[in-house]
Amino acid sequence: QRRNAVNMLVPVRLQGPMKGVLFTAALVAALMQTPGAEIVRGISPTRKLAYDVKRNEGSMFRCRDGNGEVPFSSINDDFCDCSDGTDEPGTAACPNGSFYCENVGFEPAHLPASRVNDGICDCCDGTDEWGGAAAQCENTCAEAGKEMREAARMAAQALEAGRATRAEWSARGKQARAERELEVAELRVLLEEAAAVLKGAETLKGDAEALEEAAKKVHTDAWDATELSRLEWAEEFRGRCRHERELTEEMRQREEQEKRELAERRCAEQGGDACPPQGDDNADDEGEGGGEGAASPDEAAEVEDAECEPEMPEMPAFPEDTLALIAEAEGRRAAHRDAQHRHDEAERKVNAVAAKLALDYGDDEEFFPLEDECFSLDTVEYTYTLCPFKDVTQKPLGGGSATSLGKWAGWGKGGGDAAAVGEVKAPERVQTLRFENGLRCWGGPDRTTTVSLRCGADNKLVSVAEPEKCTYTIDFETPALCSGSLTPEQARLLRHDEL
Repeated sequence: QRRNAVNMLVPVRLQGPMKGVLFTAALVAALMQTPGAEIVRGISPTRKLAYDVKRNEGSMFRCRDGNGEVPFSSINDDFCDCSDGTDEPGTAACPNGSFYCENVGFEPAHLPASRVNDGICDCCDGTDEWGGAAAQCENTCAEAGKEMREAARMAAQALEAGRATRAEWSARGKQARAERELEVAELRVLLEEAAAVLKGAETLKGDAEALEEAAKKVHTDAWDATELSRLEWAEEFRGRCRHERELTEEMRQREEQEKRELAERRCAEQGGDACPPQGDDNADDEGEGGGEGAASPDEAAEVEDAECEPEMPEMPAFPEDTLALIAEAEGRRAAHRDAQHRHDEAERKVNAVAAKLALDYGDDEEFFPLEDECFSLDTVEYTYTLCPFKDVTQKPLGGGSATSLGKWAGWGKGGGDAAAVGEVKAPERVQTLRFENGLRCWGGPDRTTTVSLRCGADNKLVSVAEPEKCTYTIDFETPALCSGSLTPEQARLLRHDEL
């Protein structure tokens, strides 16, 4: 199971800052251990010196945590001597041990010691199953490495395309900002001019209305001065009317009295048919409007009072000079309304452009093309729509109204993936979009959405989740986040070099 490291040419892919760079085990051995050193199963190249028997001849193996020493013969003897498990890197004896998969042609890996000889092939080279199942583990590292390199090549292509698109978007955004700054400056000049016109119109309107009110007051004051005489005339009219009605009533009553007396004389002289029927003394009164349905005395008095109420004269029309002043004031009011409208429209335009200028499209204006764009994703139940710098909505696939999942609230403070491709990182402040104050959940908070951005060749709404009630997360790929330079490995992949 042991092999001479000097005679091996084993590709090793390092992690961390040098991820993606290939070295050979021969180079590592030359740098890290003496010629002729033997490789102990399950250790990484960086730990070979500690397990080199010849280099440490005459000494003991020291546990990595410094809490003990054991003979080199105890290494990988299937008995856990060190508390940190470092004496058993190639067996499952120590529960906290770690097994190193060399995985030549693919990426090396560290496995928990419990997976060694558990009957499952975890390392693509099958070295974790060196016991009875070793023959059953096919070495798939070459195929996995090929797939990995192809994925890396495609990722590098996507990154390169995204970087080119980002550069184009940045140029467009900077040009748009410059144009909008110029536009808002010009609009502010127009707004100042409109404000001056409005101020002049206000002055002219005020002057015209002052003359109008003064002329009207002269006319109305003259009319009001006649109020006492008009009231006296009205009272005199009512008095005459009531006197005439009283005289008329007296004459009517006298006539009725004369009729009754004549009827009584005829009855006394002639008798029989000449006498009115018994109990019919009020017949004449009924004939004059008495009996059922007749108006009550109070109602009759109200009617009489209404008939005696004179029709009061109205104020005469304004004279021609006053009418001319009224027309002038009306014209000034119309001109002021027009000036106010023009001023408000100019102010609205200034505010609209200024609001767009206030939006943060990134340090290089790279997010500008997303300003008026929307992107959708269909899931099993809903269609989710993301409109950057505006809102996020959710709509049932079967139809119905859209539900607001939040309105644009600004950039988040990190939380998104740095980039989906390579080690490209965008400024932290533009990795996350925040949307707040969406439709309130039943018995819960207002809906909110966090959009995590990552580098991609195209704009794409990748996934939507609801990790907490009424709190949504969206993964979104965009070229706008593809910043930085290609790593040497990525550049070589794009040149189609053999690894």
